[in-house]
Amino acid sequence: MSSRDDEYTEYISARMMSLRRTAYLLCQDWHRADDLVQAAITKLYVHWSRARAAEHIDAYARTVLCTPVSSRRSRPASCSGLPSLR
Repeated sequence: MSSRDDEYTEYISARMMSLRRTAYLLCQDWHRADDLVQAAITKLYVHWSRARAAEHIDAYARTVLCTPVSSRRSRPASCSGLPSLR
């Protein structure tokens, strides 16, 4: 594995429970929260160079996690029952 992959794996391993809890607060369902986290960590992996360059990587990760939920147009079906945040 490359050092990039090692850094990513270390970060996700350390933050997985926090990301799951945040997703649960958004969806109120553990299965849906896991789907949301999976999508977010996939996006983080694809954009890891940008994420690790961010001043506050945890804030970046939470933004990636929360953006689909807060966006009306791209709200995933797994969280479609959430009230509008506007």
